[in-house]
Amino acid sequence: MGKEYTLWSMFWRRFRHHRLALVSLFILIFLSLSVIILPFVLPYDYAEINLKERFQPPSLSHPFGTDDLGRDQLVRVMYGGRISLAVGLIVALFSTLVGVVIGAIAGYFGGILDNILMRLTDFALIIPALVILMVAGSIVAGGVLEIILIISLLMWMYVARLIRGVFLSLKAKEFVEAARACGASHFRIIVKHLLPNAVAPIIVNITLAVGYAILIESALSFLGFGIQPPIPSWGNMLQRAQHTMILYPWLTWFPGAMIVLTVLTVNFLGDGLRDALEPTKVVEV
Repeated sequence: MGKEYTLWSMFWRRFRHHRLALVSLFILIFLSLSVIILPFVLPYDYAEINLKERFQPPSLSHPFGTDDLGRDQLVRVMYGGRISLAVGLIVALFSTLVGVVIGAIAGYFGGILDNILMRLTDFALIIPALVILMVAGSIVAGGVLEIILIISLLMWMYVARLIRGVFLSLKAKEFVEAARACGASHFRIIVKHLLPNAVAPIIVNITLAVGYAILIESALSFLGFGIQPPIPSWGNMLQRAQHTMILYPWLTWFPGAMIVLTVLTVNFLGDGLRDALEPTKVVEV
């Protein structure tokens, strides 16, 4: 008698064969726990100034060295990781939610409503995003919540077009016709029948959007329009260190490495999730 597989077990078998994605998942878990726990454990505060220890290289007392104000770089990198990861995750979730709602309405109802929503999406896509982000970032003075909102409103278009395409192909299926024949409302059909079949692209989009949002926030902060000091983020730490990076390179090594590591692992995780959620992929027994 053959072995039976649940949807979860099939997903896990596919996912665990993607070695890079599996390693990336463990790295992200370790990184997330580190940025949450270490700032409480380390004997320094991210804003603690000690001018006697300015520009100290990495050592046992300061593993990541110190900056121009004698602040411990390790605790600042970890605390900045909280900000950068939180921005990435919240932006990914919020922008995906907005995109899913717009894409679902456009794809399901079609017609004039679809045309209006897709022209709005096309208009949003041609807006020079970096310029808008810089102007808006300077207006809101770099608050964390404001930066999250601004980035989210410039990232929903891609998932909206994706979900619209998925709904266009699904709404003609027999199970949707059967639901209509049983008297199901539009809301029930969308939520109970169509959205569950679009979970795979939604999950993959969320993972990839996290990395993209972190890059945008880092770029904005590096240019001086993102998260503002004294709150550290990986981007504004790089911005502050750019004038001294030749003499004191460790000030750029660690926040830069954290950005690269996080974005790479999130992208590898997204690739693994996409492969594992692909229904046509053959499972090895």
